[in-house]
Amino acid sequence: MKRRSLRTLLAAVMLAVSLVPAASAATVPAGSGTESDPFRITSQEELEIIFDFPSAHYVLMNDITLDSNWQPLTGSGTLYVRREDIDLTEADFQGVLDGNGYTIDLSNVPAPRQTLIRANFGTIRNLRLVGGYDAYGDYYEDWAGGLATDQNWGLVENCSAEGTFRVTTDGSYRVHPTIGGLVGTNYDTGVIQNCYGIVDIMATLGSGSGGGANLGAVLGENYYGTIINCYGVVTNGYSTYQGDADLSGGVCGTQRSDSVSSGCYYDRDVQGHSARSDGTRHIGKSTTAMKMQISYTDWDFNNVWYIDPALNNGYPVLRVDQRFDIPAGAPSAGSDSSSQGGETTITDSSGQIEITFGDNSSSTSAPSTPSGGGIKVTVNGQYLTFDQPPVAVNGRTLVPMRAIFEALGATVEWIPENQTIYGYRASDERAILLELDVPVMARQVGGGDIYLIDLDVAPTAMNNRTLVPVRAIAEAFNCTVDWDQTTQTVIITG
Repeated sequence: MKRRSLRTLLAAVMLAVSLVPAASAATVPAGSGTESDPFRITSQEELEIIFDFPSAHYVLMNDITLDSNWQPLTGSGTLYVRREDIDLTEADFQGVLDGNGYTIDLSNVPAPRQTLIRANFGTIRNLRLVGGYDAYGDYYEDWAGGLATDQNWGLVENCSAEGTFRVTTDGSYRVHPTIGGLVGTNYDTGVIQNCYGIVDIMATLGSGSGGGANLGAVLGENYYGTIINCYGVVTNGYSTYQGDADLSGGVCGTQRSDSVSSGCYYDRDVQGHSARSDGTRHIGKSTTAMKMQISYTDWDFNNVWYIDPALNNGYPVLRVDQRFDIPAGAPSAGSDSSSQGGETTITDSSGQIEITFGDNSSSTSAPSTPSGGGIKVTVNGQYLTFDQPPVAVNGRTLVPMRAIFEALGATVEWIPENQTIYGYRASDERAILLELDVPVMARQVGGGDIYLIDLDVAPTAMNNRTLVPVRAIAEAFNCTVDWDQTTQTVIITG
């Protein structure tokens, strides 16, 4: 199809979108809050619905900067109490907040409100958090602060923290702040895994503090909780006061003897660290070693972590991070297996949408039967393989776009200017056009009339992949689609 026809399709879709009235207020997010259809959050106003539904599922669709009016979700947690002694209420966060690799910036939120959730009993994952404050006063008694959550009894995974934090007091009032990049205090049922913090964190306390400050890049104190495969870099990290010994550390400030800690590292060369072993069980390595994959024993660098001298000042990054163009399955820089079959990633001018094209999401070399559970897809009897598993939204199955287009014999093109997806099959001159997050599809055959089709669910971005409704795509290319409830399989024939 000629480029002129593509422009015609694009104009038709944009016209259809322009005829849809805008929402009166951006406070009601898309989605229903279930695991298969989470609330899709695009703004602070939409994120605030977490107060009404703290047990729901949420997924970020873009970066968000919180303003000074942000109030964190409170809860039933109290300092130094085990989970069994807490009676949860409907107001406690027991849901799932999936950052989808995006960033929440809390820099404008004043301390001690600079956190998302006061007490986490649910899951916070795939999220980058940025913050920073210079707090002054005598009201921080036993203050536990972290950008993700002040107190954690739940799961925090695949998250990172950055910022500069200062706490200063000048009186005789007793203060003992516990400050971490992600978590203040991690309790007995709390798990923090595959996380890192790169922070500048200090406390200057009054003469009557009666104790020091627990300062760490990832968390302030591990209070009988669990930390797995995390690392911390603290520049200028220390506390000054008249009192106990310094409790600033790379991963965490301190941890109780019965806490669980495994596979955690900190940069021992940065300013502010003594020779002590950071909470007694974390491993200090030189800055050079911290930037080498071989240093991280039993870490998953195939699916979770990635290391490249050009990214994050050479320290490991999380593959889910939307800031980086990391093709799925790509080995870390310096690995022998650097070729990924021509896989490329395209980022639009805003830096917020990434579309990855590559062999890892295609249907080549598909097994005769799928491995694992979940939703499966077959095309003419062949199972497709996906690097991002299919998901169900509003009763419809969405799959990574390149895999399904290629399996149907079509090519696919991403148009970043309008965040649109153009698919074309030369054998029968069928063309379709979709726009991200818009439930409309334009279809054309042989250069003829353009038909606009309403979709039950719009294309969406998830985990660095664009997912499209598989039934709508297959039917647009003249295929029949069936569903096998017993095996949870989408069956495409054509």
